[in-house]
Amino acid sequence: MTDNSLRSFILEIIHRYPLTQTEDVFKALFQSVFGCEHLVKAEPSVMQRIIDELPEAQKDTSEENVEFLGRDYCRAHLKVITEEGLKEETLSKLFVSSAVPHDTGADDILSEKIDVFLSMITDRSVSFDISDARLKAAEWRNAGYPAIHHSDIFRKAYHPSYRVLKASYGLFMPVFTAIDKLSMSRDKVLIGIEGGSATGKTSLAAMLKEIYSCNVFHTDDYFLPEERRTPERLNETGGNMDRERFAAEIIRPLEENKPFKYTPYDCMTNKLMDPVNSEPKKINVVEGAYCMHPEMKAEYDLRIFLKLDEDMAKERITRRNPPEMREKFVNTWMPMEQKYFNGFGIEESCDIVLDTYRLG
Repeated sequence: MTDNSLRSFILEIIHRYPLTQTEDVFKALFQSVFGCEHLVKAEPSVMQRIIDELPEAQKDTSEENVEFLGRDYCRAHLKVITEEGLKEETLSKLFVSSAVPHDTGADDILSEKIDVFLSMITDRSVSFDISDARLKAAEWRNAGYPAIHHSDIFRKAYHPSYRVLKASYGLFMPVFTAIDKLSMSRDKVLIGIEGGSATGKTSLAAMLKEIYSCNVFHTDDYFLPEERRTPERLNETGGNMDRERFAAEIIRPLEENKPFKYTPYDCMTNKLMDPVNSEPKKINVVEGAYCMHPEMKAEYDLRIFLKLDEDMAKERITRRNPPEMREKFVNTWMPMEQKYFNGFGIEESCDIVLDTYRLG
């Protein structure tokens, strides 16, 4: 967080919760650096605590079920279970996965954030007792920055009931809740994740695999073989994907609910790889550009579209790839993807559309 964004973050907290006390600001700053207060591993006990807390959680006055704590973490209020249909088990897994050891130097980062808050009091950007705030900050720092509680005033006024999660989980909370609701009423759920280059499709698919132990199939494994890349084929909308083979090897067997083999293509060697044995699971995810091409006739139960500002997408591509690969993305693949999205109205046909700028 830059100083300006941190200042905005602090002002937003105070605006949302006018009775915020000094320690409540400290707690938000602590969570923005460290996440949850401690490491957790016993998922069943985590879920039971969530279940036990649900009746009291209905008193939580937060207007938003997900509140972002800067770039890395967010608060997921337990009302996301009762109001949006997230399963207690899913929230438990998200929470356990979010509880990771913090990086070296995190104490220094927290100290810097506290200093910004103190400077805001000094320049009267916020109304707190500067002497009290400095004293509490010094005592907290000398104690080694242990976990801190909300103030009694905050708890009585707002009844906070939440879990601190990775910010990426907060961003994709609509996806988790949609999957949980679908899985309650269907024996099998087929999910498609579309979007342009560097929008986070593979990252989302990896999260879903971690949380749900689901199948994940990638359209990148079905890049069109070199010998079939004729001018006529590449001029087709979505022509650079081997959609015929993907439909035959992945989509049809999933819909028929039977075991199958599929053969990924290695675009680096221009060869097919060894066949992979698979079978449908409760939740099956197909991710990648062109996975919603009409010719594949995939009957997705949930259609997700991820988008990102073009300049941010190019910045991500630049960080991840050598210059020659970046040029292919920018000058060839991204225009082809846009032609496909526009030509078939892909974004407009999706159930969930998310801007992934928070992924960094």
